Amino acid sequence: MLLPAMLGLSTASAAGGEPVLVLYYPSPSWPIGAVDLDGDGAADLAAEICMWNLEAASGEAVMEVYGNGTVVYRHSLEGMRLRDSSAYVAGYPEVFVGRKPWVDVWAPDNPVGLPARVGGMLDFYIVVGYSLDYYTPGVPVNFALDLWLTRERFEEGVHGGVEVMVWLYRDGLSPGGSWAGSVALSGFLDGEPRRLVFDVYRDVRGWDGYSWTFIAFVLREPVRRGCIAVPVGELLEAAERYAGRSLGALYLQGVEAGTEFGSPWTRSSRLEWRITLLALAPLPWPAGGGGCPAGAWRGAAAAETVTVTETVTETETVTLELRETVTRTETVTVAETVTSIVSEPAGGWGALLLLLLALLLLLALLAGA
Repeated sequence: MLLPAMLGLSTASAAGGEPVLVLYYPSPSWPIGAVDLDGDGAADLAAEICMWNLEAASGEAVMEVYGNGTVVYRHSLEGMRLRDSSAYVAGYPEVFVGRKPWVDVWAPDNPVGLPARVGGMLDFYIVVGYSLDYYTPGVPVNFALDLWLTRERFEEGVHGGVEVMVWLYRDGLSPGGSWAGSVALSGFLDGEPRRLVFDVYRDVRGWDGYSWTFIAFVLREPVRRGCIAVPVGELLEAAERYAGRSLGALYLQGVEAGTEFGSPWTRSSRLEWRITLLALAPLPWPAGGGGCPAGAWRGAAAAETVTVTETVTETETVTLELRETVTRTETVTVAETVTSIVSEPAGGWGALLLLLLALLLLLALLAGA
């Protein structure tokens, strides 16, 4: 089902009501739960404080889910120690629609019928409104979507499947693997059509006896807060090319959204974020609003984008692809505008200086006459 914000229902501040689900870490049981937001008896949204790689820490994490679909997360942790430093991050506190292959709790009430076979699945947008309100400076973090594709519809673990991540924001964190190329998808940003340009990374990963192909799409202009619609059909077509295998026979388990954070050297972390909307919107919807209705993101008039300077230091091929993309989408960055203003004129700066001197001399002669 669509979340209440997409149905035009209340999108009042989460502080205006009591949460319908509250999760804590640490907790006697694994902090996960699901909620039925539209009252039809089936869960629409699942939430999880997924500290899958955190061995020990003092402090607390809290996740609150409200009846309007807003999810508020915050943690303050000290003395952090990871289970496996090679896995790098501490965890991935998240919400999800559908299911994930690692837990039993899931949210079956969704318009696409996830889990669903990719080859016969409805095409849809993933629409997410979010804000990273605070994170400790210097602690690596991202905001990312995570999609698992498995060989069976209700598979436990991943046996030779594919993981597709979509990094919408990052600071100090890289997806690992090798850079494989770049792609532009036809999405929306805060209700406006936008060509979303991603760098693509590929890796083969394994954990606890499982193995899978990992494909990460990293947004070149990260968005710290905003509402983004990602076209799943285009995304999976691109993932298929970079995975080097057909995905049609695999099953898309669900759509997850959350933050990976931390590193092997992180000892303390404070993190606060909000997700105001996570929905699956079958095509041809959205119309006009780009899948981001008024109020889907509260607290900012427009998305906040951050330019990652490291992308311009990629290989020559990347630079050329970026220029082609900019030309095709008629996007001009501030840096390019400044460059065009101060670029050297034909004939060089010396020729321009001589021309100015000649004009001054002519004016002086005319004044004397």
